[in-house]
Amino acid sequence: MEKMKISQVAKKLGVTTQAVYKKLATVGNKLQPNLVKESGVTYILPDGIEYLQESFGKKQQEPVATVGNQVDSVVASFEKCLKEQKEIIGGLQRTIDTLISQHAEERTRTADERTRADTIIMKLTNDVGNLQKLIEHKTQEKEQKSFEVLEKAPPVVQAWKPERPADPLEGLGFLERIWVQFVEPQKMRRYDS
Repeated sequence: MEKMKISQVAKKLGVTTQAVYKKLATVGNKLQPNLVKESGVTYILPDGIEYLQESFGKKQQEPVATVGNQVDSVVASFEKCLKEQKEIIGGLQRTIDTLISQHAEERTRTADERTRADTIIMKLTNDVGNLQKLIEHKTQEKEQKSFEVLEKAPPVVQAWKPERPADPLEGLGFLERIWVQFVEPQKMRRYDS
């Protein structure tokens, strides 16, 4: 890695140039050895860039958000959710298997104890079914929300237009206008310094 301009560092960190300048103003004395000025341009050395990454809380360059990146992140999110749900179902299945083996042992006991074990097994089986339905419902909601985000049109951005400066002769009487035009023409300037 070599030295970079402030604008390049801002782009790499995914922040604005102004944010980098503000950070330099607050921690400038710590980064002073890592700043180099050449031909009026300020460059930051690699150690300074790493320090800025840490101060902004960014360990690596974040990619620019695109539809492809959003789809990848949605897919990754779904895969993670699916893995967690499979682990939950696996745990429940182990619990059911344990209960079934315990149930086989309890069959040798009295009729009241068998009825109680059957009730517990039926309840757990019902709970597993409800949990599977809930997982499917949540997954469908996440898919629907992610596609709604992708279908939204990007916001329209309009360029900023500066206000026109006021006419310096506005509000003056006829004689005052003539006086300003012929005697004090410097007052007719729109930008008075």
